[in-house]
Amino acid sequence: MSEMHTMSDVEDESFVVLGSMPTPFMEQYFSCNAHWQESTTNKMWTQAIPNNFRQFRADESKMTTSPKSIQSVQSASTTASINGSNAQAASFIIGETKTTSIDEIQMLQHLTNEQENVKEVIQLINVALRESLTSFQKRLEENKAEHKCRQVGMNDEHTAIVDLLKEQNDKLKQLVLAAETRATDQEKRATNLENTLERTLAELNELKKNVSEKESLLKNMAQEIERLELENRN
Repeated sequence: MSEMHTMSDVEDESFVVLGSMPTPFMEQYFSCNAHWQESTTNKMWTQAIPNNFRQFRADESKMTTSPKSIQSVQSASTTASINGSNAQAASFIIGETKTTSIDEIQMLQHLTNEQENVKEVIQLINVALRESLTSFQKRLEENKAEHKCRQVGMNDEHTAIVDLLKEQNDKLKQLVLAAETRATDQEKRATNLENTLERTLAELNELKKNVSEKESLLKNMAQEIERLELENRN
């Protein structure tokens, strides 16, 4: 009789009426169930994520990932954990003990969707980077072509200036040569004139000397004539 009473007491403790206060046995079960659910969720999180997604998480310091996506994954994990715990509690309350395989599938599906979203974001980033690189290369080629055109124009301008300076230098050389030739000719003419003037002066001096001698002779002759006239008068 006491054994039957004990079994009845256990059954009374195991039977739960909806809306009633949880018994110590239920609290212990809920605590163990929550710990098991958290362990199962963490294990599922570690094993279910594909290698490429884990690689993306490992390389997240090298690229920018959408904060909303990470928050969505974290929120989904938390929600799945809470919903799983609540589902286990509800299943226990109504006398059922279902597994969390559906929640795991939903979590995996959610993670797969997030992985696809991350892939799309990475693809968009790659497209943007390729477009930026293409634009940069195009701009670089344009700058090179423009610089080359400017360089060619400057070279042509410098060549034209050098040619003009050479032409002007040749003209100046010709003018200097002509001036030197004229100066040489003028110097020769001046020398000739100087020689002619010296000869003329010499001839003039000779004439002056002859005139002086003739004047002296005439003066002597005049004196001799006067002397003779005086003698004739006497």
